[in-house]
Order: sequence, then C-alpha cells, then structure tokens
Amino acid sequence: MKRFDVVTVGGATEDIFFTVDDYVMIDNAKDPLRQKLVGFEYGSKIGVSETQSAFGGGAANTAVCFSRLGKKTAAIIALGRDERGLRMIENFKKHKIDCQCLEKTDKPSGVSFVLKTLDGEHVLFTHRGANDRLLINKTARKALAKAKRIFMTSLTGNWKTIAAQVFDSGRPIAWNPGRAQLASGFKSLKPFLEKTDILILNKDEAIELLLSHPKENGDNEASSYLLKKIHSFGPRLVVITEGARGACAYDGKKIYKQGIVKVKVVDTTGVGDAFGSTLVAALDSGLTITQALRAGMKNTASVLTKPGAQNGLLGARQLGL
Repeated sequence: MKRFDVVTVGGATEDIFFTVDDYVMIDNAKDPLRQKLVGFEYGSKIGVSETQSAFGGGAANTAVCFSRLGKKTAAIIALGRDERGLRMIENFKKHKIDCQCLEKTDKPSGVSFVLKTLDGEHVLFTHRGANDRLLINKTARKALAKAKRIFMTSLTGNWKTIAAQVFDSGRPIAWNPGRAQLASGFKSLKPFLEKTDILILNKDEAIELLLSHPKENGDNEASSYLLKKIHSFGPRLVVITEGARGACAYDGKKIYKQGIVKVKVVDTTGVGDAFGSTLVAALDSGLTITQALRAGMKNTASVLTKPGAQNGLLGARQLGL
C-alpha cells in the first residue's frame, strides 16, 4: 500500500440545503451551549424559498481540502450501496482521493438537511445512516499505519472502538471530536486526549468539554483559560475557533490569535472543516502556527462565499503552502 500524507476518518453525507424566512431568532444567553435558537410557529406550514444539494460530512470535507492543498489523501468512511453513495465516490475520485478504504454497507448513505437562515448561518438535521457502520478493516489499518498524518472527525456508531484503533496506530493525530464524543465527557475522552497531536474545537465545544471535567464549574469561559486547561488534558496543540472573533491556539508556551477575513457570507456549512484541515496542512508543510492560523482563516473566508462545504476551497498555491 502506498503511503499517504493524510488519512481522514469519520463521516460523509449529501447535504440538502433549504432556505426559509418565516422564523424568529430567540435569545437564550442563559444556556452557554444553546445561546441562540431558531423558532417556528407550532403546527404551521413553512414555505421553502430555495433548495440546493452538495457533498459534506467531516471526513469527506477535510479529505477534499487536504487533496486540494496537494496532500496525498485517503478517506476511511462508510457509504451505502445506493445512488447517493455512488455520487459520493465519484466526488472523491474527482478530487483525487484514494477510495480503497471506503466501507460499503447495506444502510443508506448519510444525508443532512441544512436549514439556511437569512444571515448565512445554518441548522443541521443529520441522518447518519451508513456512517454508523464505520469499521477499521484490514485495508484501513494498513493505511493508518503508513499515514504521515491522521485527521479524525466526528464519529457515531461504535465510535470508542474506532477511536481506539485510530489512536493505536501511533501516527500523529489531529482531532475534531463530534457531538457523541463530547457528550461522553472528559473521563471517556481522557485516554484519547493524552495521545492527541492537534485538538480542534469551536468555543461551545471547548466549554462543553471543560464542563465535563469533575473539577470545573464553568465559572471561567475566557478563551485563554479554555486553551490552557484543555492543553493540560494532553494535546500538544489546542485550537479554538470563535466565529466572528476568529481563532486562537495554545502550544503550552504561547497563545496565538487570528482574526477573521471579512467577506459577504453566503453559507457557513463546512467552515470548521475547512479551517481545521487547512491549519493542519499548513503546519505539516512547515508553516508556523501564526502562518497556519492565517491560512486557515483565508480558506474559511473563501468557503463562506460559496454554497456548500467544498465549493469554495482554495488550492495550495493560493494559500502559500
């Protein structure tokens, strides 16, 4: 088996976007994990003004990004034996992503319904489908063992077994844990955090992780505190994205900060995947943390200007890699 620069592990979906304007935004600041809510009248019929479809899912988005940035990339993903799965495979081939580690299952391929609000933000309704059947088979184990870098995204199904197999590979792992991982709490994640090379979270996720620690009560939500505390859990580098406030990182010695690149926002889907994979690719290409944060924000800005998670991704030359 050839050696890959990056192997991504996680999910793939087809994203069905729909836009509505008959909703209200609800301020819920008292809940640190659900500060803004989208509301509809109970029992009403809501008109959809626009629909689109695109490919998504954490492992798929990051694989496409890494490949666009010149990295030899394979993806460990479970797909259904259906038309949606075939379209996903064609998309991987189009982006020169090695498909030999794809797991085909009898469950339908994953699909997400993405509610787009007028300001470009979104709410995701996801049916994981085949993603719940992900396995690390013999071919996948060989790919992991030879990878220069692994990028693990959100996992479902028997995720603890998958994560243990990935971390047992002994390769450098960048990790953007998903909802199921964070919901399991610090105690379950501790063995994995101790082996993590680069941990990437948004601020809500960082707060959730911190609150699951038995000695934390949530009194301090400052980014600097979150970075240092989570770094003490084991990761070599902790990165936290903060939406319109940009991103910050901590390597145990210094806190780094990077603002956003202002653009007209069309769609926010997949921006976290674009940022995280670009940052990791930049670091693996020899850039400094400051330069990698800047490259991540530049690619994120480009993704924000196009519908879908993959359409706005830039190439290596455009980002100086």
